[in-house]
Amino acid sequence: MKRNLVRGALFLLVGLAAPALAQQDAAERPHQVVDALTTKLAQAYNSHDAAGVASLYTEDGVYITPEGIVQGRDAIRKTIEDELKTGGNLTIKVSLARAYGDAIWSAGEWSEAYSGESDHGYWSYVVVRQGDDYKIRYDTYNIGPAAPAQPPAHK
Repeated sequence: MKRNLVRGALFLLVGLAAPALAQQDAAERPHQVVDALTTKLAQAYNSHDAAGVASLYTEDGVYITPEGIVQGRDAIRKTIEDELKTGGNLTIKVSLARAYGDAIWSAGEWSEAYSGESDHGYWSYVVVRQGDDYKIRYDTYNIGPAAPAQPPAHK
């Protein structure tokens, strides 16, 4: 009887400690988690791998673009395929990342050069842990205003 009580207490302790350790792990390194995820995203995008980009989202992921709201990994893949028709070299910079419970909220800047032009703007993600990986659950971005034209140099 006493042995079963000790085993039960041990299983309960281990069961409660594992999620707490996982949360602590993410809380201690949210910036590194998001850096790794955005690196994978930029590599897949720049390789024109829409399926690779979409695989970084949860199955129920939401992608909010200036054109509208896209829901679900398959719909995100299709949207990325369309973007890649004109897409170029994407760069993503993580400015901040904060762990909140099981999720990480992050934001930063992005830029993309293509066909002699470029765009830039800001983004934010909510990232969640799924198994051993982190996936993007919510992704939103905007397109910033064009850089002002440089006035002619005075002679």
